[in-house]
Formats: sequence, C-alpha cells, structure tokens
Amino acid sequence: MPVKPSVLIPLALLAVPTATLAKPAAPAQIPYTVSAPEDAVYDLRCKFRAVRIQNAMVNSANLSGKGAKKGLLPSDNARCLLKQTAGKGPVTLTIVKGKANAVTVAGPGKEQMLAVF
Repeated sequence: MPVKPSVLIPLALLAVPTATLAKPAAPAQIPYTVSAPEDAVYDLRCKFRAVRIQNAMVNSANLSGKGAKKGLLPSDNARCLLKQTAGKGPVTLTIVKGKANAVTVAGPGKEQMLAVF
C-alpha cells in the first residue's frame, strides 16, 4: 500500500538536525585580580546583571579573603565594593574588560567602589 505524500511532509518538518538548533550562550565572564600582602584581609562584594548558573539566577558574588586572589565574575559587567578589614595594605582590585580598571584601598576600614560596564 503506497504512502501518501501529505503524510511525509509533516514528518519531514519535525526532523530538524540538532546542529541547526541554537545552544544557550554561556554567560560572558570578566577576570578579576586582588593583589594584597599575605596578612591583608578584605571583603569583595560585587553586583552584576543576573545570569543563570546551574538553574539559579545569580546577580551578586561575595568574597572574603586574605592575600592575593584571581577569578572570573560570571557577567560582562560589575559594580564591586572592596573593603580592607585587617592587616597592612594596600589591597588592589583589578577588573579587565577591554582594559584594566583598578582601585586600591590603603588600610583597615578603607573602601573603594569599582564599576565596569
């Protein structure tokens, strides 16, 4: 029994190759570096445009640290507050987006804001 062509057309439309399907884009990331003496303690609080990470929407990152650190912020923009809480400074935050943008705090209780858009 012959198959009617009208049945084959709708089935052919459903057979879309997986290579043509759009994959979700990974969130843009920007690198940051905190330069600090080993005994300098600081808090780094960054806010950015919300991104999805492991099925959760995230719009901030908080880091308390001692000494130098490097990492990636999971967005292409950020507003970060760097505050030195203990130890001798200076503590410098550098965020690279196109060019290096940096702020420095020189002792406990000092804080600086850095915005990169």
